[in-house]
Amino acid sequence: MTMYRFPKPQPLSPNRKYLEENGSLYRTYKGRKTKLSGTYYYNSIYYWWYQYLRCSDKYRVACGKNGRGMQRIYNYFGDIYQYADTPQGFRKWWIAKMEGEDCTRGEYVFGIRSTAQAEMQDFVGVEDLDEVLSSVVDGSVKMIAVPTHLDKKIIARRFQRLLAKIDVKKETTRARCHPESSKVDAVSLDKALLVWKMKFQQGMQHAAIAAELMENPRFAPRRRIDEDGAPISFDYDSRNTVIVRLWKKRRRTLKLWNVVSFLWVTDFGGLRIAVLVYLKTKCCCRYQYTPYGKPM
Repeated sequence: MTMYRFPKPQPLSPNRKYLEENGSLYRTYKGRKTKLSGTYYYNSIYYWWYQYLRCSDKYRVACGKNGRGMQRIYNYFGDIYQYADTPQGFRKWWIAKMEGEDCTRGEYVFGIRSTAQAEMQDFVGVEDLDEVLSSVVDGSVKMIAVPTHLDKKIIARRFQRLLAKIDVKKETTRARCHPESSKVDAVSLDKALLVWKMKFQQGMQHAAIAAELMENPRFAPRRRIDEDGAPISFDYDSRNTVIVRLWKKRRRTLKLWNVVSFLWVTDFGGLRIAVLVYLKTKCCCRYQYTPYGKPM
């Protein structure tokens, strides 16, 4: 059976309620609790990848021309603007069937093709033998009988000896679209996109943007902890480096002299010399925030 796995947590449906325990999400059905491999849509980098692409005017024009000019990206993502700019609209795009493929759009773009046998994380029962029989015959899956009356150390040693006899062919596969940096997290992407929208779409001033971010509890500093609960470090960009940069630029702007240039007049050997002095500062340099990845 063909299935898809994701290098990063996949976004779950925004229309359902989930039970969160110890950082994991569970779904309850008829009193039974099942652990889910995904996360809330706003905590998935795939959702923000989709949102960043929606901000591209170039891609919007390409979608109106059936992808001409950005055909490769269009073949992956399709016309994303036919869906509402809401979490529900993203979900419809994610689960839409890919034409000519046996998978959904989200699986096709971000997933890695795999098999049920390759994704097994537990022992195989008698009822599962039919699924793995063909894989055992062609040699892609090996079956090992584990006696449960022996000590675990003895079982581990025997397993290591058997494992040394197996020729493993490691296949390195990548998703069609995958993050180039492993340090980027969903919260940082959310914050950067929000700053970009407030600056270039709403025309807000830097001080107002910084104040808006500081009041948002989602962007509060997040510290990593070890198994004993001791703090280790901050998550990537969780110390609000965007806010710090905005405030520093604001302070530099306030300190900038109102006069860009002034005339310096002095006497030198009986000659009156006039020198035009220009003030140069980094505050005069223009900059802008760009979405995650290469600008379109």
